[in-house]
Amino acid sequence: MLPRLVSTAVLLLSLSILAPSAYCSPAAAVDETAFDFGYVPQQAKISHVFTIRSVGDDTLRIMQVIPGCGCTKAPLEKSDLAPGESTTLEVVFSTGAYQGRVAKHPKFVTNEASPNHPLEFLSHVMVRPDSSYPCIVQPS
Repeated sequence: MLPRLVSTAVLLLSLSILAPSAYCSPAAAVDETAFDFGYVPQQAKISHVFTIRSVGDDTLRIMQVIPGCGCTKAPLEKSDLAPGESTTLEVVFSTGAYQGRVAKHPKFVTNEASPNHPLEFLSHVMVRPDSSYPCIVQPS
């Protein structure tokens, strides 16, 4: 009976020592994962800022930002976030010669268990905006 009690005590003690480190993990949260620019002209540069928060209990590392194509840039303000910190990811899209509805899917990769975080932005690129077809660019 005594060996069984000792082994149970050792097991519980080792679990209580190892438990905090076993459950520490980074986690990211993005307030909005999609943004619609609405109607935009050709040959314009438009941008939107996504906020990334570290909501885990370990340091979140943003290891890579994948803009999606050459027409999109996505500079990251800060790549290592302590729990509770946040950073901004500005997505800049050059409309160039695009026409009509355009969807782009940049993403960022972290040190989490499920590391991919896809984002999306939409726009409707107008070839020749004129007074008969209103062009509203938001945010103003």
